[in-house]
Amino acid sequence: MTMVMIMMVMVLVMLVMAMMITMDQLTVMTLMIMMNLSVLIQMVILVMTVHRTIQT
Repeated sequence: MTMVMIMMVMVLVMLVMAMMITMDQLTVMTLMIMMNLSVLIQMVILVMTVHRTIQT
């Protein structure tokens, strides 16, 4: 499960790198912010689930 998430993050980073070369900076900034938000949400969910499993 964790390996799949790491792979997904790597792919997202590679996509961002490719977009940085092709797109203008404003679009890149908005995409980076959106992706950071999604990653943060996923991390929060992961931490909450792990915390719950530890507590029980």
